[in-house]
Amino acid sequence: MKKFLIGCAGVLFIVAIFVGVLILETPRFLDAGKKVVADLMVEEMRIAALESAWKAPSPQPDAQWFPAAIGEWKLEGTEPAKEISAIGLKRPGQAGVYRSNRGLVEVNIVPVTEEERAGLLEAALATLRERREATAAIRGGSGVDTSLTREASRVTTTRGNRTYVRIGSADHTRLWWLKDNLFVFRAYRKDDFETFPEEFLRASSASLPPPP
Repeated sequence: MKKFLIGCAGVLFIVAIFVGVLILETPRFLDAGKKVVADLMVEEMRIAALESAWKAPSPQPDAQWFPAAIGEWKLEGTEPAKEISAIGLKRPGQAGVYRSNRGLVEVNIVPVTEEERAGLLEAALATLRERREATAAIRGGSGVDTSLTREASRVTTTRGNRTYVRIGSADHTRLWWLKDNLFVFRAYRKDDFETFPEEFLRASSASLPPPP
């Protein structure tokens, strides 16, 4: 009985410490939470202004939609594409590749109406969810390319017209539907890729969007 009481006292002591720490740290947690909410609100307002002001460079996606540079990313080339195999979308559009010393970003733009949007996006996400293996190419010192495959985790986040899918740690896909067009950005190294889609849309717009 005595040991039981001592054990209970120990548990109560630990609980008391936990509660005390929680009380002391609560204001800091609340401040951090408020900052996160405020940052999200600012971001959504900025994105909404960009989406409202963005104007297509031409009636259909073509080379004019691909700026020569997005910050340090330089356009390697652009050409018409019949499909986006990575998301299983068999529809013509325009494709381009940007490269920097951080890696490369693939950009595909496909006309997609409001009525088609939900179905095509659902199919694209289903294709990405089925990607159970992530493949990375490594160039060895001998110049021989070697493919490595492994089981990969998947994370999907949707905010407004934007959806982000990460497969493992080296396969990043961002889909952004805007004014009857689906923009698909793919990268294999994250780095500054989070800001690339927004910067791309600002640079590609026929009229100057509001500053970020």
